[in-house]
Amino acid sequence: MLLLMFPTKTKFKFKRLSYQYTYLNKMITVIAKVTAKSDQIEAVKARLQSVIAPTRNEEGCLLYDLHQDIEHKNIFFFYENWDTVAHLEKHRMAEHMVHLGETIKDLLEKHMEVNLMDKL
Repeated sequence: MLLLMFPTKTKFKFKRLSYQYTYLNKMITVIAKVTAKSDQIEAVKARLQSVIAPTRNEEGCLLYDLHQDIEHKNIFFFYENWDTVAHLEKHRMAEHMVHLGETIKDLLEKHMEVNLMDKL
């Protein structure tokens, strides 16, 4: 069983997920939904954009794109592809991600929702 945890003191939702061993060495896709408070949209957007460049330079990062909902401007999605789960785990504890968690926690309407996907 793999416990996915974002850095402490954040408003990120913790998830307990189980993987078969074969998934640990496969590419993994992440879709993460971030919902900003309505009066904090631009602040959240700026902070989310600040982690794009350093994340794209991380080992194992194949794709890291940020999207904003057209109708509901306070909703953002990260679409990510990682070479392995190990690379994703390292990313989540990277200094820029810890900093993001610390600076964004009070600007969110609710916990970040993270979905891990397997490409079919």
